[in-house]
Amino acid sequence: MHHEIVALERIRKPLPPQFTFSPPTTYNRTIYDCPKPDKLRERVHNATINLVTTIKITAEILSPDVTPNLKLVAVMATGTDPVDLEACKKRNIRVTNAPGTNLDAVPEHAISLYFAARRRTVLLDGLTRREPSEWKEKKTLTGLFEVHRREASVDVW
Repeated sequence: MHHEIVALERIRKPLPPQFTFSPPTTYNRTIYDCPKPDKLRERVHNATINLVTTIKITAEILSPDVTPNLKLVAVMATGTDPVDLEACKKRNIRVTNAPGTNLDAVPEHAISLYFAARRRTVLLDGLTRREPSEWKEKKTLTGLFEVHRREASVDVW
């Protein structure tokens, strides 16, 4: 069997230069840099395998007239949210995902948000950029913290 592999959006980690199939098979691989909704039907038409991350693969895209050869949709993310699973089931199209993809990124992001909130990064950035600038005039923003603390609708301090 020959596969037409279509990656509908470039993902952060490069795709391997070669895929291994069992039994061995030939394939062509096309990688698109960015999603173009108006070109989606054209791009997926000959695919036997679609690789997606965030692009919505709807029932309309999964219809036999749009994707007559499609056998597999591989979501290069933890979930399968972008794919109409019921439409895939009706056509016996297999859907896979990449569990654990965000194993490092999610906790790192949560910790960074914690420290950004704790250190008031967004508030300080806004106050530093404000014109006229108390930062430029007084070389400090200390007096503004009390004002913003009282004005906050939710006490996050």
